[in-house]
Amino acid sequence: MPFAPAGQSYNGTITLEDIPATPPPAPPGSGTPRFQNYIPPTAYNGGEPSIGSNWQTGNAMYLASFDALRIGFNDCHLRRKTPGRIPTCLGSVARSDLVYRPHASIRQHQPDRTFVSQLTGQDSITFYTDDDGATYSPSQGGGVPSGVDHQTIGAGPYNPNSTPPPPPHPTYPNAVYYCSQEAATAFCARSDDGGITFGPGVPIYNLTQCTGIHGHVKVGPDGTAYVPNRSCGGKATAVVR
Repeated sequence: MPFAPAGQSYNGTITLEDIPATPPPAPPGSGTPRFQNYIPPTAYNGGEPSIGSNWQTGNAMYLASFDALRIGFNDCHLRRKTPGRIPTCLGSVARSDLVYRPHASIRQHQPDRTFVSQLTGQDSITFYTDDDGATYSPSQGGGVPSGVDHQTIGAGPYNPNSTPPPPPHPTYPNAVYYCSQEAATAFCARSDDGGITFGPGVPIYNLTQCTGIHGHVKVGPDGTAYVPNRSCGGKATAVVR
């Protein structure tokens, strides 16, 4: 209807619409996964890196070439969204402490033990740490015989049916395996004292059975050890021990 007829007039229309309710916030941890790059605080040689996570301390251990980094991430923004939790926040987004060690392979295993290893030809120089790199202790390095390339260290529960059988009173709760390869044969050896010493290397395949460059050894919950290979008889394979 016209308004203010003594002057200019205009017409208006009124409509009624439903306004959708504001959706509830997503629960913690349900957001879209993402990756973000962090730059070390000093010059860093990043060739052939390996990474391991300590689920007890929340630190990541990252190693490439001759440098090891201990990295802690600030997850305060996530913990603020978790009901009932009081966040303890770091002063920066990430912190990293440079730890120099002459090694080039790193693996993280429970309970919070990290192995750092560097090939020496027929074996490896290996150290382990139970405090995220604050201190290191020497290891035998691997089994004998062993291959000259692509060493890998894995750990997990003992297989009760393994040969040799598990020790009756192990000094470390998990079996630790060292696997490596050469041009013709790949080997794995087991440690019964937490990676300090290793038993003899056992051949797991030769070049007539599988191609070279196997993957990293992994141990299942039942104690079965797996070493993946991209081609055994022309098929992707996992060697099971």
